[in-house]
Amino acid sequence: MPRDARTSGALTDRSRADMTTLTCSVDECERKHYSLGHCKLHYTRNLRHGDPLVTKYKPGVPSGNAPCIMDGCDKPYFSRQMCPMHYQRWRKHGDANLGQSNFPIGCTVPGCVKSHYAHGWCIAHSTRNKRHGSPTARLQGEVVNGHKICSQCNRDLPIDRFRAERGECRTCAKKYVHARRALLASVESDNYRPHEVFARDSWVCQLCMELMDESLKWPHRYSPSVDHITPLSLGGTDTLTNVQGAHLTCNISKGARIPA
Repeated sequence: MPRDARTSGALTDRSRADMTTLTCSVDECERKHYSLGHCKLHYTRNLRHGDPLVTKYKPGVPSGNAPCIMDGCDKPYFSRQMCPMHYQRWRKHGDANLGQSNFPIGCTVPGCVKSHYAHGWCIAHSTRNKRHGSPTARLQGEVVNGHKICSQCNRDLPIDRFRAERGECRTCAKKYVHARRALLASVESDNYRPHEVFARDSWVCQLCMELMDESLKWPHRYSPSVDHITPLSLGGTDTLTNVQGAHLTCNISKGARIPA
C-alpha cells in the first residue's frame, strides 16, 4: 500500500477489512493505525511536540521512577521531565527555576488589581490575550472610561449614547423603527444600519448639502437622521437605494413629500 495514502489519512475509500490491517507508518512500529498514518502513541507525540519520534522519557529509566531534571529536586517528574511544581512554573512563567519570591504579585495591566495568574496577567486578561491576541483588547458591551463599543457599528461611544441594557447605540437602534414602519406598510426592507448610510454620504446632509455633526444626538435639530427619498407612506422601500443622510430639521421640513 502506498506510503502517501496512509499519511494523508484518506481512508474513506477503503473497506473496513483493509482498515483493520493498517499499521503505523513509523519504522519498526507494528501498532494499529490511528490517524494521519500513525498509531495513537506516535499521533499524540506529533500533536503535542511536533515530532512523532520525540520522547520525553529519560533513556533507560522507568517512567514511574524518573526524577525531575531540575537541580536539587528529587520529586518524580510529571511532564517534560519536570515535576508538577516546576512544570507549572515553566508553563505559566516560561522559567522553571523561578523562585517563589520572584513570582509576580498582581496583574501587570495598568489599573487591574486582580491577582497574578499567568504570563504577568490575571486570569481575565490572560484569557483575553489567548482569545483576542491582546490582554487589553476591547470587548463589545464592556464599559471602559465611560465608553463602550456598539454591537452593530463597532464604534467606541459614550455610554449616554446607549439605551439601558442595550448593546447597540441609539443611532443603530433607530433601524428597528424604520423596519417596523416598512413592515406595517408592506414594503421591502434591508438590514442596513444608519451609520452605514451616513458614512456612504460622507456625513453630508443630502437635503441642504451641509456637514452633519456626529457628536450631536437626538433631539438636537442638527443631529443626523435617516431620510427616505420616497416616503414609506407613498410606496417607498426601506432599502439603501431609497435612504439618505439628513439633518433632523431638514428631514422634518421635507415631511412625506418627494423633492422636485
